[in-house]
This record gives sequence, structure tokens and C-alpha cells, in this order.
Amino acid sequence: MKIKFLLTLALCLTLTSIIVSCHDHDEDDTNPPVLLITSPSDNASLPASSHVHITGTVTDESLHEMNIKITNDSNGSVLFNKDLEVHDATNYTINESYTPTNITSVTQVTMFVVVSDHSEHEVRDTVHFVLNP
Repeated sequence: MKIKFLLTLALCLTLTSIIVSCHDHDEDDTNPPVLLITSPSDNASLPASSHVHITGTVTDESLHEMNIKITNDSNGSVLFNKDLEVHDATNYTINESYTPTNITSVTQVTMFVVVSDHSEHEVRDTVHFVLNP
């Protein structure tokens, strides 16, 4: 009986800390994050034999989550997918690298970047580029 109580208490404390840590930090925040992708550029043609450098910046009063995903336009397959640790940051420099694999023909791809803040504002951007074998 005592073990059940302690396990229930531990679960409640864990859930409470998760809820409290991800609450709206600034109720006056009316602006979405500002996202600037500097690389790759839209419609770039890149060699699949080298790294694709993903760079840019994000700013906000209190960032919450960020995801970068690259998909193959012809079949929708996900080539790269990464959640970035931006929780509570006000400035974040994007500096990621993706190494294409199994690209045997010219492949149109799209990179999706989604960023949200603690006030549930979300900003999205896409970059289309080509990978050449």
C-alpha cells in the first residue's frame, strides 16, 4: 500500500513539474518567433555527395520547440528529421548538417522548419532545393 502511494505521489510530482515548466512564460507575448533560414537557399542545386549545411537564426521572448525536416518531393519519404533543443531560449543559432544517402538521381527535396514559443505562436518556413548525385 505504501509503495502504491509513493509511486502515485512521484507520478503526480513529475506531471506537475512538466506542466509548470512548459506554461506560458509571458502572457503579454503577442509576437510569433522570428525565423531566418540562411542556408540552404531556396532552389539551390547541391551535390548529394557532400553535407547540406542548414543555418539560420530564431529569436523570441521564450522559445519552446523547433523541428527541421527534409522530405523527398517525389515520394514524401523523410530524409532528415530533427527536434532541436530551444526550450526557454531567446536567441538560437541554427547550425545543423545533413548528409544525403542513396541519392542516385536528381532529387527535388523540401526542408520544413517549424518553431513555436510558449505563448503557442508558431512560425513555419520551407526551402526547396535539389540534390544531384
